[in-house]
Amino acid sequence: MLALAVSQHARAQDAVPEVPSGQPLSLLGIVTDAPGDGIVYRFRFLAPSLPDIEAELAHDDMLHLCTVFALRHIADRGAAPDEVVVSLSSEPVAFGDTAPDAVQYFAAFLPGSDSCTPDPF
Repeated sequence: MLALAVSQHARAQDAVPEVPSGQPLSLLGIVTDAPGDGIVYRFRFLAPSLPDIEAELAHDDMLHLCTVFALRHIADRGAAPDEVVVSLSSEPVAFGDTAPDAVQYFAAFLPGSDSCTPDPF
């Protein structure tokens, strides 16, 4: 059985910021030790309006969340991940599970000191 470090509570300073699309979001959790290449922080968000959002705007939301939310979280903890993955899901889905009826987007970023760059992988 795989053990994952998942933070499912948000402190007051971890309030999810408004995103470019304006869609309401809530934090599902932060996964920090799932298998991957190097240190990867995965920030998972619930986005019930996601089916009505264009893919390009959802990507803008994920880039914004990486820069405004994830980098602050990382700085608060002194961690230096190799990659940040931001995901949006129209319904709660357990990490690693599939949900054919859920709309989900994932984006990987290379974290910098004050911005995130899409990972070209």
